Amino acid sequence: MKVSRVTKISTILLLFLFAVALIVSKPIYAKLEQSVSKYTDMAKDYLYEKTGLNLSYESFSPSILSYFYIKEITLTDEQNDVVLKINKTKINYSISALLKKDYTRFFRSVSVSGVEVELSKIEILAKKLSKDDENKEWKGVDTQIIEQIYSFIPISIYVDDVVLIYDNEDVNVNIGIKDFQSTNSRRNKNLNVQFDSNEKIFVKKQNINVTGSAFVTGVITSNLEKSSVYVKVTDFTEGTYKLKKMNFLG
Repeated sequence: MKVSRVTKISTILLLFLFAVALIVSKPIYAKLEQSVSKYTDMAKDYLYEKTGLNLSYESFSPSILSYFYIKEITLTDEQNDVVLKINKTKINYSISALLKKDYTRFFRSVSVSGVEVELSKIEILAKKLSKDDENKEWKGVDTQIIEQIYSFIPISIYVDDVVLIYDNEDVNVNIGIKDFQSTNSRRNKNLNVQFDSNEKIFVKKQNINVTGSAFVTGVITSNLEKSSVYVKVTDFTEGTYKLKKMNFLG
C-alpha cells in the first residue's frame, strides 16, 4: 500500500513538474521563435544582398528549454540551383543567455548530419564576387572581425555525412567527410578541429581514377599566425600505383 501511494505521489509530482515546465517554456518558446525568425530574416536578407543566394529551411522545432531542430536548410543560387543542403541540424542553447540577450553564449553546441555542397557552383559565385570587389583595396585580414566570429562559434560542433562535389569538363571530385569535430576554447581563443575523409577523383580526358583517405587534425588560432595542421594520407591509389601512408605537418 505504501509503495503504491509513493508511486502515485511520485507520478503526480512528475506530471506537475512537466506541466509547470510546459507553462514556463511557452513564453520562452515564443521568444525563441521570434528571435530565430528575426535573425533568420536578417541572415537571409544579408546573404542575398552580398551573394545573390537564397536561404530557406523546411521546419523549426524547439524542445523543452534545451535544444531545437532545423530541418532541410537549403541555399540556392539565382538560377534556383542547390548550392548547399543540410538535412538536419540540432542546436543546444542556453536559455539564460537568450533572456540576457547574450547571443555570443546562446549556442552551446551544434550537431549537423547530411550535408551536400556543390563546390563548382560556389567557385562560380566566388569568381563573380571577386569581380565585384576587384576595385577594392586589399587591407589584409581584420583580426577584430575574426575574434567576433570566434565569439559566436559554439563550444562544440559535430558534423557527419558531408559530401563535397566538384564537377566541370575536366574533372569530377567527390569528397566524403565523416566525424568532423571542433571545440572552441574561448579562454585560449583556439579552435581545435579533426575529421576523417574519403576522396574520389576522376580526370575525364585522361580517364584517370584516384581514390584515397585522409585524417586531418589541427588548431586554428584567432590571429591565424600560430595555427597548425596535421594530415595523414592513407591508401591513395591510381591504377597500379599505390601510396600506403604519408604524413604532413604544417
